[in-house]
Amino acid sequence: MKRALLFYGFGATESMDDVDAFFRSVTRGRKIAPERLAEVREHYRIFHGTSPLVAAQRHVVGRLREAGVPVYPANQHSAPFLPDVVRRMVEDGVDDVTVFLPTPFSSVGQMASLVPFAESFSRWTVLEPYGSHPLFIEAQKEAISLLADGRDAILFSVHSLPLSMAQQRYEPEVRRSFHQIGEALGDAIPKYLAWQSASSTGAPWLAPSVEETLEMLSRDGRKDLLLVPLGFSLDNMEVAYDLDIAAAAFARNLGLRVTRVPTIGTTEMFLQMILEMGNFQRVEAS
Repeated sequence: MKRALLFYGFGATESMDDVDAFFRSVTRGRKIAPERLAEVREHYRIFHGTSPLVAAQRHVVGRLREAGVPVYPANQHSAPFLPDVVRRMVEDGVDDVTVFLPTPFSSVGQMASLVPFAESFSRWTVLEPYGSHPLFIEAQKEAISLLADGRDAILFSVHSLPLSMAQQRYEPEVRRSFHQIGEALGDAIPKYLAWQSASSTGAPWLAPSVEETLEMLSRDGRKDLLLVPLGFSLDNMEVAYDLDIAAAAFARNLGLRVTRVPTIGTTEMFLQMILEMGNFQRVEAS
């Protein structure tokens, strides 16, 4: 059997020309106010429409290829789109597919979008979320420990979801990972979990928000914090804008100093985790 890895990302924009179509794809089936779309455009304009996820994902895919893994990148909401990539895999004679989603916690929408394509192959394996994988925990511990000296608190941030979508798998997975990393780090610095990037849908979402938690920490006299983008293994707009710009400005207004911990998706440990999860053997370059 000819085997390959399908690296299935959420998707991202490469220019301002991509923003409207990308946002419509992400919000398909929901009515979005024009002012909300205008707001999103302005966020993307700061980065000239280019999400940092594009370069980050290409880096990981390139590292996998260097390690000898036959990998096909695809996205849910931007090119290369999943149907096109599946068609190419079939044409290339691939019949044993392992699917990796570069998100540490369950993504119901992405998982559902994969279902129609399983029958195209003799073997189809979707890897489980990796938020509790030992190498993920170790990579987070290492990234945090490098910056932890002298901090008053460590704030972990994860994308919020409506409670109706989050309570079965997503929230328990997040809390398990948060506690495992906390145990690995020890008790010297207090740790907090908060939720970011919630939308205004009228339904209850996971809380408290990053902003609410920053306010609480300010009231408690905290001054120097680490901010860990636990829910994002690769830099994206939720990291680059929601945390690095919006949350950072909010914290400054409270008199807080916040240092954001780098995402761990381009580290050697993250690459090794993918290889182990997918049971791929590294091929050393000759």
